[in-house]
Amino acid sequence: MKKSFCVIVCACWLTVGYGCSQKQEQQELTLKQEQIQESEDMNVRKPIKANTTMIVYSTHTNSGVAVAITYEITRDSVTWDYHDYREGHHLRDMVAIDAADYDALVASLSQVSFSAKDMHDASSGGSGYGCSFMKDKDTYFRFNNTYKLKGDYESVLTAITSFLENHPTAGDTQCKRCLEKSNDDKFYRLPQEMEKYRVGK
Repeated sequence: MKKSFCVIVCACWLTVGYGCSQKQEQQELTLKQEQIQESEDMNVRKPIKANTTMIVYSTHTNSGVAVAITYEITRDSVTWDYHDYREGHHLRDMVAIDAADYDALVASLSQVSFSAKDMHDASSGGSGYGCSFMKDKDTYFRFNNTYKLKGDYESVLTAITSFLENHPTAGDTQCKRCLEKSNDDKFYRLPQEMEKYRVGK
């Protein structure tokens, strides 16, 4: 009887020990997979597709000024959208562009090797930028100044901002002139020259 009891107890301990060992192995495997995934996420690659149909580039100031500017670049146009959230100014303008110029931009961006990992940085208040890349209506890749970036991402920013400088809307150009003239970084009162670009006027 004693012998049978000892056998049962030993069997129970072996079962518990095996279960614990399995659990530990599973935890170690999960951790390893997460580390591999993180490593893969940060591998330098070419994330921008050659069939991108829209590029969205945006900038925003600190929360004290609260101005956000968004540019939507497609094969036929560039749209400039200006928001001053404190003063309530919303301006917009568009310019037609040559599709070949857009295709050349996307082709060059699709050759750039870099990676971007979202750090889920919820802090706010500072200035920054953001880029999104769309295929039809779906955003397939994005990054901003809070992401962990690796590789030649700066050449992407340079190419996009240079493209916008070479394909400005009249509203964007006039806005920069008025701000330079007023020697300020925002419009506390919208100049008469900018009224025609007001949204919902």
